Amino acid sequence: TLYMKKMIFKNLKDRDDLIRSIRKKKDNALESQLPNAPKGATIILTGYCNLKCVHCYQNSSPDRHDSLSTDEVKSILLSLSSLGAKTVAFNGGEALAWTGIYECMQLAHDLNLSITLATNGLLIHDNKIPFYIKNN
Repeated sequence: TLYMKKMIFKNLKDRDDLIRSIRKKKDNALESQLPNAPKGATIILTGYCNLKCVHCYQNSSPDRHDSLSTDEVKSILLSLSSLGAKTVAFNGGEALAWTGIYECMQLAHDLNLSITLATNGLLIHDNKIPFYIKNN
């Protein structure tokens, strides 16, 4: 009946309002402690890429050799985690061509950061697939 539909809708609305209220209180508590804390970050690991795509927005290529060090990326990951971030994206150039990628992916996983890996896929090897699955 129309009355029952209105009651169900009201109950769903009340439930949604409650969920929003809880999330808002949680977010406000964190924001009051760290008002400018990032929720996540994208780390550009390297300008090097094994391809030279004309559409590349990073202008990556085999000719570029600018990269962050593994220690720099580890420091960034630790800082992100301590600030309450939940996600990290590894990007480049070609992220899988960067020497510290597996070590830093493992650290991000250990810090409970959700990982996104931007890759052209050419450097994915069968023996690394279990690592990718395990590390999100």
